[in-house]
Amino acid sequence: MIVQQEHHPISSKKNSKRRKKCHGNRKLQRFRKKCRKRGLTKEETQRLIDEYADNNQHQNKSNHQQKKVVGTNIEKMDVSTNLNGTLNESETNPTKSNKRKQQISQSSSQRSTSHPFVKRIKRHKSLQIRITPLKLNLKLPIYLKVHQNILFRTLRLLLKHKLQRKCECQFLHHRLQLLNQQCHMELRQNLWQSYLNLGSEKEVWPNVVMKMAKTDEHLVCQQFVQKQLNEMKIKYDQCTNELSLQLQSCPVTLMELQSSLDQHLKEFVQIQQKYIATKMQFQLQRYEDMITEIELLQTLSSFPLSSDQQNTINQLVHLQEKQVQFYEDLLKLEARVSIDFLPRSFDELEDFVTFDDYFPVGKDTVAIEFKQTNFKIIQEAKRMWLKTYIDAYESEIEKFKHQYEDELYQFQLVNSRHGGIYSTTTTIVNSFLDYMNRRTNRLKDEIAYEKVPLYRKHLLRVQQRFKSTQKMVTVKPTVIVDLFYHPFTAAQLAYLSRGPSYIRPNPSVFFPEKTFKKRIDRELKDTMKKLKQCMSNDHDRPKIPLTSPLYKSYADQLQSCLNQAYMTPTPLIDQIRALRELKMVQSIRTKLKKFKLILRETDKSGVLHIGSAADYERKAIEYRRTTGAYELLTSNPFNDII
Repeated sequence: MIVQQEHHPISSKKNSKRRKKCHGNRKLQRFRKKCRKRGLTKEETQRLIDEYADNNQHQNKSNHQQKKVVGTNIEKMDVSTNLNGTLNESETNPTKSNKRKQQISQSSSQRSTSHPFVKRIKRHKSLQIRITPLKLNLKLPIYLKVHQNILFRTLRLLLKHKLQRKCECQFLHHRLQLLNQQCHMELRQNLWQSYLNLGSEKEVWPNVVMKMAKTDEHLVCQQFVQKQLNEMKIKYDQCTNELSLQLQSCPVTLMELQSSLDQHLKEFVQIQQKYIATKMQFQLQRYEDMITEIELLQTLSSFPLSSDQQNTINQLVHLQEKQVQFYEDLLKLEARVSIDFLPRSFDELEDFVTFDDYFPVGKDTVAIEFKQTNFKIIQEAKRMWLKTYIDAYESEIEKFKHQYEDELYQFQLVNSRHGGIYSTTTTIVNSFLDYMNRRTNRLKDEIAYEKVPLYRKHLLRVQQRFKSTQKMVTVKPTVIVDLFYHPFTAAQLAYLSRGPSYIRPNPSVFFPEKTFKKRIDRELKDTMKKLKQCMSNDHDRPKIPLTSPLYKSYADQLQSCLNQAYMTPTPLIDQIRALRELKMVQSIRTKLKKFKLILRETDKSGVLHIGSAADYERKAIEYRRTTGAYELLTSNPFNDII
């Protein structure tokens, strides 16, 4: 009774625990998601799940039977306790066991309480930190959100310090957030200060300023830009104060780097923000081009133009706008081709060409060849239709281009008759040509860098709603897969579809420093050897002796250039892409080896082809048998010759 009363509260506590809510079979959900990425249908996915469930059910039955057999061989021991604490004799059923007996101490107290010694496995401490933004509305850049290992590996090389504690990594991560915000604010300040200087002088403001200020008045835009600069300065000073406060919580192990820490981290952040700086420089350049275009238009308007000249200029501007409009439509069609989202007429063409009446039932080489032939027929039909579209756009562009050139020639010819070579009419023509060239370049830049990217984003959002587009035949060159079922994902097939000429970006970014030094020394020695040989054996020019100090100075300059080329740190965005593609290549190689597949380049189209090793061997035997160009030797004839 005492024992039952003692154990009763424990059982009540166990029953009072709240059960966790079930969110479904997560393992099954992940498997379905993986099958969708591989391009399998719902029926094929369900068939694989049913096969796995049947195999798992048979395995569970066999394991249950084994447990029953093992349970009959376990020794039974009944232990009863008295109030006096005396231990009664235990009734045991001795049985034979194949397991090794562990060494147990001889004392009776240890005999009942001892447990087998478990060997502890030494685990490495993880330096993964919890990535949290310092502010709720702060959006972290990509290099601070993903792949912490690459980030801290780069920081170790940059600071020349082993970051072995989480407090160090957390401190550096928070400091990089503040420095990233400060550097980005500094870039924006420089851009808007340039807007203020040019806008105040030329009284012309960029489109982004007029859109944010909701007006095109000069004074209002100027006040708006000054207000934005004041707000940026306040935020910049706030970041500086936060950096000084955050420096007080610097770990003791980083105190020795405190003098040069901010300098190294700022250089690191500037390398990561190289893309943003280039983008802002491009925006400023476009603003300057717009100012130049307006000045050229004012210069052209200052000439006294007749009604015929004005009509001719308007006609030329209209023809140029038509040409640019068809150029925009052509770029939008190219954007559709790049994301495999062609117009609806191409899908209707595929439905018209597809063979619905017959498809092989078996899963052999005949069915695979039929499938590939059907794919090629549909692809060629779509490509011919796409070529018709492109030819139509290009013909319209050429038509308006010829009309523009004819009108321009007539405009130059008519105005040259009314005056001499150095008259004002010739100046009008030159001014008009300068203005039209500037205007055409600006319109094409707007189409390429503003309109087409927005159109592409809109197409991607629409494409996500239509799941049927993923099964359509593409017009782009793709990898040929002569298999019914393949283990490759959609991303891996898209990577292989880039063709054998594709070069993986930054393939040597993860090489150790010793490898770079060996390459630098090898290139330096090879270059200096060829240079000395050329300069010492030159018959037409005076020779330079091998003991000249010029070779030493040139070698030092060449080595510094090679060090800068090899040792310049790569932005983390490029490193992340290089790592992602490296893992993809490794995964493709593993699957090719595991499933005995062969990846080769085709002879005609130049794309990659994936097939089984047995199929390649069968085709080789059939080719030798049909052509008779080869003869199989049963023995080596060179043994008799030798």
